[in-house]
Amino acid sequence: VAPLELAESWDNVGLHVGDPDAEVGSVLTCLTVTEEVFHQALDVSADCIVSHHPLIFSPLPRLDFSHPTAALLRELCAANIAVYCCHTNYDQAASGLNHNLAQALQLVDVQPLVPLAGDARRKFAPSTGLGRVGNLPSPMRWDEYQQVVQEVLASPQIRVVSGGLKREDAGPQRVAVCGGSGGSLVRQAAACADLYITGDVDFHDALLAKELGLEVWDCGHFGTERLAARWLAETVQSRAHSEHESLRVRIAKESDPFA
Repeated sequence: VAPLELAESWDNVGLHVGDPDAEVGSVLTCLTVTEEVFHQALDVSADCIVSHHPLIFSPLPRLDFSHPTAALLRELCAANIAVYCCHTNYDQAASGLNHNLAQALQLVDVQPLVPLAGDARRKFAPSTGLGRVGNLPSPMRWDEYQQVVQEVLASPQIRVVSGGLKREDAGPQRVAVCGGSGGSLVRQAAACADLYITGDVDFHDALLAKELGLEVWDCGHFGTERLAARWLAETVQSRAHSEHESLRVRIAKESDPFA
């Protein structure tokens, strides 16, 4: 579903903790592996945690257990709980996070915002790539669609960069999305959409969007990726069922640290 070779070169994906030959009978999916998620894994006797965000991202020069990540690694190893992470490879996957995000936000005729290039483009499905862009199935006013987005993403507050002249239209026509930190794709979104839904937009990205006339709705990193755990669980459970494997899959309860 999320081939490791789809990951960005700076990313760290795959098996972070555990024995690749060990059997797995129970899985807990999550957005981020935290102490809270670890205790939930203990409560449901999970053999493996499947997360979107990497547990080990920055190199650890030493396992100093006063460091939160090192302490969590010690607990996971002691409990014999494996951790498998699929990050930018799941972002770009044909049926990955951004594909599901576009579907959840009711977009149709969807295609990658940034398609794969070179050999990778020939190897994978045309629908593989970073972000998504598509159309609304029927006309919707700006405020109507914003309400839909808030309900789907459970984002009580959305930071808005006004799209200027495009805002004068009755409503958004073409919508681009990218879960997580998508500020670096403002220019690509402006070239093909009049609304861009993402998270972690910084000051300079917001200025660029305004200059390009692109409406941006920053729904937060957690808001645009909060459903990843559910989508991962559905994928793992479906694949296990299709292969006639018995696998218990549960979804971790997580909250936005900014809430």
